[in-house]
Amino acid sequence: MDRFSSARDFQIWDFYISFGQLLLRSVGNGEGANATNIDITFRGVFYLDIPATLSGVELGTATDDELARLAARTGISQDPTGQYHKYFVLMSKGNLYYVGAMDIYIGENTLDMMETSIGAVYQVPQQKA
Repeated sequence: MDRFSSARDFQIWDFYISFGQLLLRSVGNGEGANATNIDITFRGVFYLDIPATLSGVELGTATDDELARLAARTGISQDPTGQYHKYFVLMSKGNLYYVGAMDIYIGENTLDMMETSIGAVYQVPQQKA
């Protein structure tokens, strides 16, 4: 995984439970460097230890001590091959948070507020005139 860091605010935007997908989104404002959304998508999620909102995010790697503590807490050890169970560390304002998942994807998009980049795309209901 390449290093990622952003000073922007991120929120838990969507969680598709049947696919085990989590979307953290920093909503774009349509201007300059913040024009697009930044989506951090976790797939195959099996553990969450994060707040609803993160002010600035840096992704890191769990230490051996953290991996041991997380394995004791969840009963799931990180897969040594890196194909299945992994623990991702999110640092925000000096605090450490964890997501256990199979994979992570980070990308930018211009999706609207009611659109998601995980699972099935939500449809905004049309109002009758």
